Amino acid sequence: MKVALLCLLVLPISSIFGRQTLDLTFTPQSGYYKSVYAYQANGLYWESELKADLKKDRFEARVAQVSYQGFSYTESRSLDGYHFLPGQEWRSFAYDRPNISVSLMSDGDAQQAVRIKAGSFTTLYLDGPDALHLDDFALVWDRHLLGRNLLVQYCFESEAASCLIEGLWGEYRSFTLFTSMALNVGPVQLECSFNSFSFLRKLGAGIQVKKPGFVLRHTLSSQLGLMPIHSGHSQTMHTVLSTEAQYLCLGMGYEQIFWVDEMGKREKERELSLFFKGSAMQIGLVFSSDVESKMLLDSSQSRLSYQSSNLSAVFVFQRRSGSVTLRFDPRKGLSITYALRLAIDRRSESPPPA
Repeated sequence: MKVALLCLLVLPISSIFGRQTLDLTFTPQSGYYKSVYAYQANGLYWESELKADLKKDRFEARVAQVSYQGFSYTESRSLDGYHFLPGQEWRSFAYDRPNISVSLMSDGDAQQAVRIKAGSFTTLYLDGPDALHLDDFALVWDRHLLGRNLLVQYCFESEAASCLIEGLWGEYRSFTLFTSMALNVGPVQLECSFNSFSFLRKLGAGIQVKKPGFVLRHTLSSQLGLMPIHSGHSQTMHTVLSTEAQYLCLGMGYEQIFWVDEMGKREKERELSLFFKGSAMQIGLVFSSDVESKMLLDSSQSRLSYQSSNLSAVFVFQRRSGSVTLRFDPRKGLSITYALRLAIDRRSESPPPA
């Protein structure tokens, strides 16, 4: 079944001369298998996926991405950088040019959107559902913009400063304006944001000193939440103070977190870390006020975390044509994931007979 579905996706274009790759990933313990076929030649790019979960008897085959010249289709597209647009995946058909981009998007259910980007300006018109009938309406409200909405954004970025202004006009929401600004002056960084869906004000300041063999970073950030609507009597507040210093391969970090929840409860957290950072490996000790101390070991092909109560580890054995990943979790046990890449391009094809 899996092979037949993969052939249906591959055969229409496999006979065309070009570069082809097939990535196979499977974890036998969980019964999860995935294959990604990609074809590229003469400005055309095609990518299709096949996923199989044998334990749940679930199969999914789809064309993940197709692009030719300035036109492209994407099955799962994330729109990052929007503060009034809930995070989700979109099906997108787009036409991109250096100075302008037009996208038609859908979430596959009740939301459709048109996005136009020209230079630093972006306009997005979204037609969402008019009503939602679910128990946790607050959670649904955070994931959807009901009715018709118009979102306009201006973004400016340079090495010394950045500015973002985002406005939202909604059928079921009053006009809302979000602003964010950042300034870098020598070793000092300042930033502030106002009027998001999740907070009223966010301020941050930092300083970074770099000398040969020595680095010092110190940051302070504070976030004031929204007024409580249906529960609690206090605005949330979250403040983080962080300091990190490194001399040659030895470093130290300290972080203190203070927050107030909706009921006015105040809590603190402190964390101290000591680490040795080499060219290929980092070893650290972390001491926290609310959890057990732990030891961390990181490298390009492994990660080990040890506490007195549990041990978790990831090891990757990399080869040119694939890799084997061993992952141990105290709750899930040991799992092995295999990854294999097969590639065919013009250079690897045999020359025709004379």
